[in-house]
Amino acid sequence: MKLKTDVRGLTTDRHGVAGPPASHVSASSINVYLHGIIKTKKQKEAKDKSVIATTKEIFMAASKLQALWNHPVGPKTIHFWAPTFKWGLSIANAADFSKPPEELSYPLQFAVACSGLIWSRYCTVITPRNWNLLGVNAAMAGTGMYQLSRKIWHDYSSKTEAEIANE
Repeated sequence: MKLKTDVRGLTTDRHGVAGPPASHVSASSINVYLHGIIKTKKQKEAKDKSVIATTKEIFMAASKLQALWNHPVGPKTIHFWAPTFKWGLSIANAADFSKPPEELSYPLQFAVACSGLIWSRYCTVITPRNWNLLGVNAAMAGTGMYQLSRKIWHDYSSKTEAEIANE
């Protein structure tokens, strides 16, 4: 490696990195100097790799978002938005868990549970598979069956209590 001496008596390498003064150059000082350069270069390479990895991750995230956007059941289609808004029905049915069982309706809960079961099956057959639709219909089936079980349990237990009271 060629070292140049500048006006101040400092040595510089071909990259312009300053080293020890020319009068104090020895084998050990050159080794320390070169070790510092190598260490600095390794740190710079590691930093460059982390920047590249970060940039690569950003592009990968962008490409995943683009893939979602262009998917056959992505946000550009009704196949995305219909199930998304259908979650409102499941959430409303779940909010009714705090309602007294006397206020629940057999026909309504039966319709919610059957609709959820039928459409959950349909979601596994169609192409492309719509996992959002499957999830919302499974939630509808679950909340509908839970509400039906609450209503049936209440009606059954209240009849037995009435029978016990009559005796």
